[in-house]
Amino acid sequence: MNAESVWAVFRFEWRRSLSGFRIVAWLVLALFTPILILLVQSRPLDPVSEYVMGSVIFVLVVEVTCLLGLLLWGAPLIQAELESNSWIYLAVRPYGRVHLLLGKYANATTWVFLAAVTAISITSRFVWMVETERLWVVIVALSLLSSLAYGALYVLIAVVFPKKAMVFAVLYTLIFEGLVSLVPATINRLTIQYRLRSLLFHWMDWYDKIPEDARILLSKAPPWQDVGILLGITVSLLAAAVVAIQFREYLTGGPD
Repeated sequence: MNAESVWAVFRFEWRRSLSGFRIVAWLVLALFTPILILLVQSRPLDPVSEYVMGSVIFVLVVEVTCLLGLLLWGAPLIQAELESNSWIYLAVRPYGRVHLLLGKYANATTWVFLAAVTAISITSRFVWMVETERLWVVIVALSLLSSLAYGALYVLIAVVFPKKAMVFAVLYTLIFEGLVSLVPATINRLTIQYRLRSLLFHWMDWYDKIPEDARILLSKAPPWQDVGILLGITVSLLAAAVVAIQFREYLTGGPD
């Protein structure tokens, strides 16, 4: 495997992403959170605790922005090559499949992470309910972990279900990251959102401020352990995607 080849794929995908539709989509992702928070704060609302507002910003940036961006850049990884008839040329090159996967993964996570950083950077300039400097650092760190972990997950889905990757990615996100992560049982610990949410409350020192009954939805482990688990999930999913793409055969025409 050649790092230069991965870098070449990244540069090519980066230039290809500089299209009208992708730029508009990126701007929508980057501006969605600040516009929504600005509209909310411009209205006379009852006092809201800082962890409630911080949680809203967390969901909008770390979850909505990152997930929607990765659905756009990561999920169509294989399908785009099959539709452009370029897969056959990549498949016969030594480690060509792996270079493609890692290069596209790096491109997707970079674009999404930059959108998240832009969103929280603008939002933190005018939000008044939260300790903004700490929130900015925490949200940026969580956005990076979110982009890496969800990016690896969506890449694996794209490899296993190339022509229906978007459908399976959306279903997984709604069912597991949306519903299962909120179930007060052991199964919610298997979700990425559970770890990200726990890190938010620990790093912002909100864990002791919330009702004790609500803490069942958060991890009691130290933050370094949750970070390690997220990085472990990322590496494991990427490794599974690399192995799968090496042995998976794809049809360049007709149903998969």
